[in-house]
Amino acid sequence: MEKSTSTATGQKGSFKYIVAVVLIAAIGGSLFGYDQGVVSGALSFFSVHFSMSQATVGFVSGVLALGAMVGCVVAGWMSDRTGRKPVMVTAGALFTISSLLLAISQTVTVLVIGRVISGLAIGMASTIVPLYISEVAPARLRGTLVSANQLAFAIGMTTVYIVNATIANLNSTAWNTTMGWRFMFGSGMVPAIIFFVLTPIIPESPRYLFGRGKDDKAQKILTRMNGSESAKKESNTIKQSLKGENKGLLRELFKPGVRFALMIALLAAAFQQLTGTIAVGYYAPIIFQKTGIGTNASLIETIGIGVVKIIFVAIFMVYIDT
Repeated sequence: MEKSTSTATGQKGSFKYIVAVVLIAAIGGSLFGYDQGVVSGALSFFSVHFSMSQATVGFVSGVLALGAMVGCVVAGWMSDRTGRKPVMVTAGALFTISSLLLAISQTVTVLVIGRVISGLAIGMASTIVPLYISEVAPARLRGTLVSANQLAFAIGMTTVYIVNATIANLNSTAWNTTMGWRFMFGSGMVPAIIFFVLTPIIPESPRYLFGRGKDDKAQKILTRMNGSESAKKESNTIKQSLKGENKGLLRELFKPGVRFALMIALLAAAFQQLTGTIAVGYYAPIIFQKTGIGTNASLIETIGIGVVKIIFVAIFMVYIDT
């Protein structure tokens, strides 16, 4: 018998369908983690291959953030005009292109271009995936399901740490310096293509469809997700909120109460970055090397960082809705 979600009225939505949709969307989150973490293993090798200075190494690593900033803006603009799915499909294509470009790059310039494109994809995915999941998830599971994106991010990062360590330890340093880092970058094409291929089969966001006057299609999606009675309540809530958007939603963000919540959310995001967690993610193998262990061993040690991320995200997923 198909497992299902129960609503207050006893009506049921398809739990398996919800999980399938969220898992496909969350691949975008795993690609975020994958592309952000891959440089940690490749850096020690491509920096030698291209005889890079420390400044160049830092630029190649950090330029990803510049692309991500642009990607966030593009994703927000594009999602309101074309829908959430096209943005995810575009992100999947950019992830694939960037992985290929990085793998075959013959110059530092091409490497930088590949990193910028990867940043664009990351910015788009990190913006649209949690938004999409929040708009398709049943209200009582929304916190947990949106958190699945962060869990996917941690899994993606840990997976690429394992891939990096495996490639490095199966081959000589000379081969890794010439070819190994290319396979590290190129491995990202596998999840990227999967995301690109599977995203078209999931439904469009009901909120977007209601906003475009496609009420019947949106209602069918909500019914399959939530069950008939909850779908009616959810559709009414969405329609009311869409009316509010026409009255100046941006101004609403600065009202008393909301303004304070907005400030806390922005500061939390900023402080997360200021802790230096991203830098550790990029340079973890080098940091471990400074303690005296070898390059290949440092890549294995880095896996532990990803495992800790997975554990703590999983713990808080359990409690976020309670």
